[in-house]
Amino acid sequence: MAKTPLGDGDFDGLFSVEIHYSGFFCGSDINRTYMDYEVDWFDNCQTDTWSLLWIDDFLLQLGYDRQASKIDVYWCEPRKTVSDGLKLLTCDADIVLMICATLEHKNLLLIVDHGDTLQSLNKDDVLTNGVKDPPKVITPKRHGKENVSYPEKEQSPREKMSRTTRRSMSFGEGCSSRNAMEEENIEDVNNSEEEGNDEDAGSETDEEFYESDYEVAEGDDDLFDANVDKDVDDHREKNILPDFEEELPEDALEDSHLNMSKEEKEKLKHKFSTFNPTTDLNAPVFKIGLVFADMKELRHALTAYSVRNRVKVNKLRNTSVSLEAVCKPGCTWYLKAGKDNRSSSIQIKKYVDNHTCTKAWDLRVLTAPFLTNKFREEFRDNEKMPLKKFSDKVETEYNLVPHRSKLGRARRAAVNQIRGVDDDQYNTLWDYGQELRRSNPGSQFFLCTKEVFDEKTKKVQDHFSTLYWSYDACKRGFLKGCRPIIFLDGCHIKTRYKGTLLTAVGIDPNDCIFPVAFGLCEVESTHSWEWFLASLKDDLNIMNTSPYTIMSDKQKGLINAVKKVFPHSEHRNCVRHIYQNFHKVHKGEQLKNDLWSIARSIQ
Repeated sequence: MAKTPLGDGDFDGLFSVEIHYSGFFCGSDINRTYMDYEVDWFDNCQTDTWSLLWIDDFLLQLGYDRQASKIDVYWCEPRKTVSDGLKLLTCDADIVLMICATLEHKNLLLIVDHGDTLQSLNKDDVLTNGVKDPPKVITPKRHGKENVSYPEKEQSPREKMSRTTRRSMSFGEGCSSRNAMEEENIEDVNNSEEEGNDEDAGSETDEEFYESDYEVAEGDDDLFDANVDKDVDDHREKNILPDFEEELPEDALEDSHLNMSKEEKEKLKHKFSTFNPTTDLNAPVFKIGLVFADMKELRHALTAYSVRNRVKVNKLRNTSVSLEAVCKPGCTWYLKAGKDNRSSSIQIKKYVDNHTCTKAWDLRVLTAPFLTNKFREEFRDNEKMPLKKFSDKVETEYNLVPHRSKLGRARRAAVNQIRGVDDDQYNTLWDYGQELRRSNPGSQFFLCTKEVFDEKTKKVQDHFSTLYWSYDACKRGFLKGCRPIIFLDGCHIKTRYKGTLLTAVGIDPNDCIFPVAFGLCEVESTHSWEWFLASLKDDLNIMNTSPYTIMSDKQKGLINAVKKVFPHSEHRNCVRHIYQNFHKVHKGEQLKNDLWSIARSIQ
């Protein structure tokens, strides 16, 4: 049994039933209503199987048996009220009408009548319709203003039908919805009126004793003046939520309810907001009391502020402990900062945030280092970003168009910060090899150089020639857990000094790539491959080459090197590289599929 109704149009063929029970009808045919009821929902009802049996089953779950007692069930047509939309469910034809209604409405209302059939209600209900002419209230004496308790406003039938919660009290047939307390108060009022009538039984009713506080038309506004505040406008009242993150005013610490000591007030008085360069440097916002770590951080913030707002900020005073900046002549913008001795940091002392100048289109502070720091992460994703695209990004971000040479310097500096300078990387190879031998014993690192005459220095210097390295863990893993298959391939290095990276990998028991050894040479040739294969054979201590299979492309230098270094090994070629050559002459998807089928076939 679910308590949440389905919305209109939730699922095709499903609907929910809202059952009102444990209530009674009252009122005439025109103002009929159903009172003091409880509500339950039955969801996921299917139109294909809907019948009167389902309604009997729902009533059994609610504790009612239609066969044992007289219970009538009505369903209210959608978009109608209880007065004009109730239909008694007696046969399958009524069920068909309900199923037709579910095509547009997914919530149907059922009302249970317990014995008091709707047809037996022939007279009006006083509670619902009220009395046309209520009697006037007669008081024997008038003692100033009296506290008068008005009866509660009767609910309309629509408001009564909108109740969906269970009631804690159940009322019998013909009972009103007033509780015991209201009945007791009514009896007290009647008793007091009878006592007053007994005291002045002989006196006649006079206009002097007529209570005029109930007559609004007579102009008696004393109740309104005594109980209503005219200055309060509750019709346009706004719910204002307090902003606890808002900065406290200067006199907030003088509140007497805080009960703080002098030390606590002094500590809170000098606690200012701190500038965060990680998040605030993109769009700096200055204010009095803002704290910076050092003067360098404040200068970077001023540069970012100048570029973001396209204003020229001039520093009148710029030292390690104080800074004073203004805008163009005639502009009222002003900033002054100095060292705070209490926190040993830089703090803004004076600030006027009001620009009366025009925007600038050429700023000297928009330098290549500034662009490098701003767009470094974007170059990390795309190191070969074109300068035209880089210029569009800067123009979109700052509405400024820097020179092409400045963009080139910024891009080059960003790539150097990401990857490092090539010369520095090659100079650290000796240190890397020594650390590799120390931290991972058994690893190999062979670096060869050659003497080259340098035209600039007119001296003979050692230059990088070849490099071979392998890791001890990779070699032991290949020899003990991998198949005797070695895959060879080379790729070109597209850096300043070019070169070719040679690799030898294997296949582990999970059919995944397992690295074995690496090599770095100038070009991919027969001599280079012979050197790499000889180093690999000695490193793996391979004496008998017949159990091994070499897999490679059809590079001529590699074919000759394998025949010389691994003469007894089976040399196979990669199908993908074969297809690249095959596709140049024999095109077509069918031939491609036939080639792969032949490669996968079992010989």
